[in-house]
Amino acid sequence: MLKKKGFTLPEVVITIAIVGILSMVAVPVYRGYVNKSISSEGNALLAEISAAEQIYYARQGCFYATNNTERESRALGVNAQRNKYFSSYTITTSGNNSNPRYTVITKYNNDNSKALTLVGSLSEEPQITDNFSGK
Repeated sequence: MLKKKGFTLPEVVITIAIVGILSMVAVPVYRGYVNKSISSEGNALLAEISAAEQIYYARQGCFYATNNTERESRALGVNAQRNKYFSSYTITTSGNNSNPRYTVITKYNNDNSKALTLVGSLSEEPQITDNFSGK
């Protein structure tokens, strides 16, 4: 007697259902990790700009501000062109002589709703607001 090889229809359906359930759980988790890694690129750029701003202030007596969106600032020595997702930034200054402040905004592929914002001053630790990954 010949023995048939293969899977029955119920076995295949159950396997497909299990794979579908696992993918429904895995895909959102994967997207969260991807967003977190993309956000870390922006955070690294902001940390580099923050350090450069402190050095610029020590040398010039004021914070550096951009006229428009920059990809590379020779005054600060910060080059955002090497980044894949956060490749430009804008710096504005505010405050008074006793407490000058700077604000840096870098956008994910120039999307206003997905931006990272850094606010820093001489007297406070720089604070990053992450609108990209929801932190």
